[in-house]
Amino acid sequence: MMDILPTLTKLTGGTPPADRKIDGGDIWPILAGAADAKTPHDTFYYYRGLKLQAIRSGPWKLHLGNGALYNLVTDIAESKDVANKNADVVARLRKLANATKDDLGIDGIGLGCRPLGKVNDARPLIDHAGKVREGFEKPSLYAGMGIMVGEVTSTSALAQVRLTRTDELVDGDVPGAAGLVQFVLEETDSVGRLVTAKPERDFITRVAFTELQPATRYTVRTSLINFSKKKFYQRGPVASFRTLPGPKRADAVRFVVVTGMNYAKFHGDNRIDRKIHLLHNNTKLPSPYAGPDKHLGYPALASILAKKPDFFVGTGDNVYYDTPKKPRAETIPQLRQKWHEQFVQPRYRDLFAAVPTYWMIDDHDYRIDDSDNTGDYAPSPKVGRRMMLEQLPVAPAEADDDEVKTYRTHRISSDLQI
Repeated sequence: MMDILPTLTKLTGGTPPADRKIDGGDIWPILAGAADAKTPHDTFYYYRGLKLQAIRSGPWKLHLGNGALYNLVTDIAESKDVANKNADVVARLRKLANATKDDLGIDGIGLGCRPLGKVNDARPLIDHAGKVREGFEKPSLYAGMGIMVGEVTSTSALAQVRLTRTDELVDGDVPGAAGLVQFVLEETDSVGRLVTAKPERDFITRVAFTELQPATRYTVRTSLINFSKKKFYQRGPVASFRTLPGPKRADAVRFVVVTGMNYAKFHGDNRIDRKIHLLHNNTKLPSPYAGPDKHLGYPALASILAKKPDFFVGTGDNVYYDTPKKPRAETIPQLRQKWHEQFVQPRYRDLFAAVPTYWMIDDHDYRIDDSDNTGDYAPSPKVGRRMMLEQLPVAPAEADDDEVKTYRTHRISSDLQI
């Protein structure tokens, strides 16, 4: 039991608290069946009630009452006492046992024992009839892909949230949901703005904040609203961003440029044809990522977040419509699914909640590899452009897609322009 906290903390990309003693350790390598997996514990203590009965270190187990010593590697049944032949091992284990007197204790409650945690009025979350306890019902709305801020200038920014029915993939996609999103810019507005999530825009809601101050930190808070439910109002994701310094300031700026985010290759997709991959890429298909944190998404995103950049630039190939090549994404639902599976990954949600974005698309996230505007095949140039303006916070929601400039310039500071 004591290993559950550090193991789950590691799997979710967190760090155990450092302000208290944690008895457990990360046992994921053992659970995952890693060939070189080792226990995080050097010593194991056997208690009966509050009395220490035995102690184990490595292959050796010493019974403190009768002094019997067993090698559990060669004698798992503990049938042959070898204490007389291993006096040094007995002495070492007794020393370890005595050392715990001031911690867990040998007979009674030791100084290192913490009081038990208790829950007042403890009740199950689900009763015997299967009814969920009031206040713990499953939410009717989610923002499964988090919140994203984009196109930040010295005086403005866009923020968007997609309403969903889940916060994880269901049959490879994240289904959208009807409802409303309230956006509140904490520093300037206490009422906020309500935006309706519509299926024709893939249930993506987007607002534009204007008249902001340069080089200023802002926080966007959201609420998800479904009037058809009794509990119709719930908290949504929160984002933080800093406006650009602008052309009159020479502030230091940190930013990151990212491309080549191939979901299918990272997670592994058995539909990818290895022969076609070798032909088109001049290299064999690499093995998918196999770390225990794979479900969180690309580890590089956590490294980027730790650097605390002022903004993120996605320079194209943000998704791959043409991986696998057969079948590749061609219809609008198929193209949207590529963005959904990408941005539902927890490390994306964490990153975009703290770092605003600028986006462009290249070939794989426009049509196909090395594509241009020629060729009569799906997706068409018009659809490829529409997906960019729909899925990414490039332009205000009310803007005419045909009039939006996808090539644009931002003056970051007196020294930097993108």
